[in-house]
Amino acid sequence: MFAFGAVVGALICFAVLRVTAPPVMQTAAPAQLPAGSIGPVNIEPEQRESCPNVRPVSRVEPAKALEKTATSVRAESQASSSEPAFVKQRCISIENLSEEDTRALASRAYQLQQQRERAKKEAEPKDASWAYSTEMLIRQHIESHLPADRYTTLKIDCRTTFCELQMTGTGAEARDIADRLAKEIVRQPWSDIAQKGGGGGSNGDDWHIEVEWYRPRTDSERKLWFGMRDQR
Repeated sequence: MFAFGAVVGALICFAVLRVTAPPVMQTAAPAQLPAGSIGPVNIEPEQRESCPNVRPVSRVEPAKALEKTATSVRAESQASSSEPAFVKQRCISIENLSEEDTRALASRAYQLQQQRERAKKEAEPKDASWAYSTEMLIRQHIESHLPADRYTTLKIDCRTTFCELQMTGTGAEARDIADRLAKEIVRQPWSDIAQKGGGGGSNGDDWHIEVEWYRPRTDSERKLWFGMRDQR
């Protein structure tokens, strides 16, 4: 009887414990969010304090970076795959050019040649031991034979291998004197230059002249240029 009573008592205690036990809560699985709608992952304050140089990173940013990179690659691919543009050139025979086209072509070629020569002259340095004294001697020669009221401007520029004169004035007589004085420069005892070219023009009574002299630097050049001077 005692054993039977012990078994019954144990069953009663087990039943009481089962009734009074709290229910077990089941943890639901996290809901799946649509693709592309994942929000930013926030970093807790204590994490920010431990990593002061790390800013909050969004999980969306890597996707944007990949999209930007892909766009750049596509653009570079398109640029590299595009074929270069070629301009077809036509060969035109001179015999097929009209007279007007020929004159325009010759005028343009002359302009380009003058521009190249002018750029070369302006880039040439000035030989201070020779240029300034030669400029002064040329000016003195002209001013001593032509009064200042007979011309308007007188510009002389010597560099290292050349000298240039530009002069303007009024009246045919003054122009004749200026031309003669310019030609006499090469025959002066102090002159070591030879005339290379010159020109000028007039508009009514107004006139202008331009003269260029070349400075030979070697014996062969002096022999050539001064020989040409003596033949004139």
